[in-house]
Amino acid sequence: MSDHISADFATLAPLNKQRIQLALDRQEVTHGVDDDGDIVAAFDSGMFWFVTLGNEGEIFVSRAAWRAWVPGTLRFEALEAVNEWNDTRLFPAASTSVDDDGDVQFSAVRTTDMEYGITDEQLRHEVHTAISASLQFFEFLEARFPGAVEQAEAYRRAQEEQED
Repeated sequence: MSDHISADFATLAPLNKQRIQLALDRQEVTHGVDDDGDIVAAFDSGMFWFVTLGNEGEIFVSRAAWRAWVPGTLRFEALEAVNEWNDTRLFPAASTSVDDDGDVQFSAVRTTDMEYGITDEQLRHEVHTAISASLQFFEFLEARFPGAVEQAEAYRRAQEEQED
């Protein structure tokens, strides 16, 4: 093993929210904290939440929600898409849920146990991987459900106009 390993690379430290925020800062990802204390970041194709779970906050969870949805009439197609994704890729884990209006929502989750600590570089890589893999899932959905993003945006614009 080389004597030139940087201290950062060789030092395992406990996971915490401040380190996650620093990893996001290093990647120039704009982020904030929601009312629950979770770290949030908005991307063009969806929202991300970065949380820590476990007795010591040692479990890193990245949750992402696609900005679009499909009508309940496409529920079977939505399940097929999620199953295809999960069958052909290791991560993120993809899922669907049905909202109060009967529309199908999509989400992506990556969970990593960091019980023994993690270096800053490893955490940066984990955050990058969680984001990039989830964005790939959203691209997959956009190809699978053409027009869903445009319909969602049109719906949001109409809602905003009604509020004004």
